[in-house]
Amino acid sequence: MIRLAIDHGVNYLDTAYSYHEGNSERIVGKALQDGYRDKIRVATKLPVGMINKREEVDRILIPS
Repeated sequence: MIRLAIDHGVNYLDTAYSYHEGNSERIVGKALQDGYRDKIRVATKLPVGMINKREEVDRILIPS
């Protein structure tokens, strides 16, 4: 669906860690492979209510 939307002119995608049970960035990342990342702007939101230490920011925003 994401690729179809981009193919039809969508150029901005907004997501957040809490979407799709914490898997939104992974899902979006897979959809934007093969050159699609260069066609769109992506925004995400940090769940500040879940952050207690600096290290938790990396755990949430840079999934392994």
